[in-house]
Amino acid sequence: MRSLPGERTLKNSFMSDVDSKIKQYEDKFNELKSAFQDRAILQTEIIVSRIFGNLSNFGQRPHIMYFHFN
Repeated sequence: MRSLPGERTLKNSFMSDVDSKIKQYEDKFNELKSAFQDRAILQTEIIVSRIFGNLSNFGQRPHIMYFHFN
């Protein structure tokens, strides 16, 4: 089967366009993934810091068994 004039050029142009769109999608996906991971890391650090602070404060609070009731 014989190709029509310009068919190969059109096919190559179309594939180049598709490749470009796929690359743009991959780049945007990786950017969003990175932002999501950065936010998750930050939230984890905040939570761990709060838990550590609460545990530190818990050790400084007087426990009810140390109070003397008359």
